[in-house]
Amino acid sequence: PLIFYDDIQYSPPGEVLKIGSFGFGQWTKNFPRIVELVNAQFDEPVEANINISYGAYVDMTGGLAHQIANKCREIAKPNVKLNITHDFIPDRYSLAKFLNNNDLNMFLYATQPGRGISSCVDSGLTAMKPMLLSDSNMYRTMNWKRELLAESNSIRETIARGLEPTNEFRERWSNANYISDFETVLDKTYG
Repeated sequence: PLIFYDDIQYSPPGEVLKIGSFGFGQWTKNFPRIVELVNAQFDEPVEANINISYGAYVDMTGGLAHQIANKCREIAKPNVKLNITHDFIPDRYSLAKFLNNNDLNMFLYATQPGRGISSCVDSGLTAMKPMLLSDSNMYRTMNWKRELLAESNSIRETIARGLEPTNEFRERWSNANYISDFETVLDKTYG
């Protein structure tokens, strides 16, 4: 189930739009693609807040995370202010808070056959901000919805739609629905 926090709520965008993402430093997370899309859609000032952390199963030295960050810096247009951090965000609340500071969050993982569902969308949903996704199989529980595809929707359009395209997922995976589903199984089994 998703965990929501009373102090993490939707807020409208400010004057300078903030686009964000997070994840371990791997090329398959496609962080440079986020910068490319921001470059293509904005000539006015915009911020990109990306947390690219090190990982035990990726590269504990951080070399790969820094290579990816450098690629993002190399391609960013002058109007794109890049705020790239590498500290691991240690808990769900802190991660939701980080993502809530953005006006939109993007998760653009590459397709990786055989992989399970990515949990980054759970954090995106609890952040209470709009999001855009790639067509990666790792987002198959959500990216069937056209309004969520980064290659089919502009950042501005998505921000303007607010939370509406993702509300059904917050409801479906809420704690209340999780408990209801669990009780239904118990009733069928022991009722």
